[in-house]
Amino acid sequence: MRIIVIIAVLVLASAALLLYAGGSRESGGPDYRDPETLRMLIEGQNNPHILIDVRTPEEFRGGHIPGAVNIPVDRIASAPPDVPADSLVIVYCRSGARSAQARRTLNNMGFEQIVDFGGIHRWPFSLDTGR
Repeated sequence: MRIIVIIAVLVLASAALLLYAGGSRESGGPDYRDPETLRMLIEGQNNPHILIDVRTPEEFRGGHIPGAVNIPVDRIASAPPDVPADSLVIVYCRSGARSAQARRTLNNMGFEQIVDFGGIHRWPFSLDTGR
């Protein structure tokens, strides 16, 4: 009985670590939490994805990662991205708190491949200001 409890704890801990790590990407796949890897994804045309900035529209207008769409975290449940549930979805915000919340919301809605990039401050490249 004790060994079953230990195995169950290890399985749950592994699942929690995967969720905390930012999504449900398969082991060994690209790590889109890495800014350079995300930049290559954005610049490439061969891997469909959606990049969602979950900050406010005002924050988004102030500068966002190129290619991002703005769906504020407080609207993501009522206006989720119009993509299939198995699409690669990458979310980010200012510090990482709202993107973590958005990831949980999308996961609960059935989205399967969600990556939490975290805060925009981690993006070392130019931002798009629409100008």
